[in-house]
Amino acid sequence: GLGRKLAELKASTARYHDFAAAQADGYTVQVTGCMEDASRGGMGYHYAKGELIDGQVIEARPEVLLYEPQGKGKPRLVGVEFIIPFTEWTGAEPPVLYGQTFARNETFQVWALHVWSWRDNRSGVFADWNPAVGCDRDNA
Repeated sequence: GLGRKLAELKASTARYHDFAAAQADGYTVQVTGCMEDASRGGMGYHYAKGELIDGQVIEARPEVLLYEPQGKGKPRLVGVEFIIPFTEWTGAEPPVLYGQTFARNETFQVWALHVWSWRDNRSGVFADWNPAVGCDRDNA
């Protein structure tokens, strides 16, 4: 079931709590600065592994890791994002993973699915924004 699949996702990304390990593994492309929305919450920084960005998504192998700043330059892993560029997706329907339909992200021209695997989200584990994530900790 879904619980088991999400546990597998957590197991596969646990080592990325160490940001240096994530970078060593190829998550080196900073896609965004720290993203936050006053009314909806935050997403944090997005770090992508370029070689994974193609026309498919694989369970437990996210293209993007989401980090929340913790001050003193130690980012905290809060979730992941699966993405497929519009140009790579040939299906008539949007991509689906974990039973969830991906959302269109026009800004970045990708299909996207967030999974808040490492931070509870009262908006839902697959919501785009997480009210518990913020960006102001950079100055802490």
